[in-house]
Amino acid sequence: MSAIDDFRSKLAVVEHFDFVYVVLPKQGIRKKLSGSRVSDNKMATNTRKSPLFCTSDKSKKMFLTLKYMASLWPEVIPDFQINGNAWPKGFYTGSNLQGDTAFHQKLKTLKSANDSMKIVVQYYCISPDDNFIGLFFVMHQGSELTESLRESINQPWVAALLELTHFYMTRKYPSLTNPNLYNGSIREKTLKILEHTAAGMNYRDIGEALHLTERGVHYHIDRAKLLLNATNKADLVRIAKECCLI
Repeated sequence: MSAIDDFRSKLAVVEHFDFVYVVLPKQGIRKKLSGSRVSDNKMATNTRKSPLFCTSDKSKKMFLTLKYMASLWPEVIPDFQINGNAWPKGFYTGSNLQGDTAFHQKLKTLKSANDSMKIVVQYYCISPDDNFIGLFFVMHQGSELTESLRESINQPWVAALLELTHFYMTRKYPSLTNPNLYNGSIREKTLKILEHTAAGMNYRDIGEALHLTERGVHYHIDRAKLLLNATNKADLVRIAKECCLI
């Protein structure tokens, strides 16, 4: 089963609603895991590269367009998503549709083309032990959103299901969900070295497998230890697993 099919199967029990799921860096999209800031162009690139999991192809098409628009008009992205401060937790109805008139015009056109698809609420999954945040957009397909449907999506079991789905997806598919793997915090080569290290390979064997010198492998390991505040190799593997990097 593919990751997207797995995701859809987990939320199939919730009727009448679509879900779009993204994972954001807890430090905000303006920063890398090290705390260093990224340029506007890099932030826009990271926004476009962020993976989407959607329960329907229609919601995926709509959000791919929204994501691209947000990369062009970052001022419409909430400040807590950009700078990683004062994250909301649980259900959230705050709007981020502010600022640029050109964005509003394009958003109006997009909404008219997807008139039957409406964002009902957002849900933020936050764990103090994770360096990433899960965000679900809850969407309704249909011409009318009744009060009973609004109440049904705010049930405690729905929140519990979203929390469990976030936990499952980030642990089962870390390479697809962890934002610190696509925002430049962890290089692809470093990640492969971490995976080989966790499998018990020594530096020489890792170097041969990845066409690196032992010194090169040491460099990536030392950089990862510094980034993740690890004291030694065993500690590094433990933290990388806890951070859902491997």
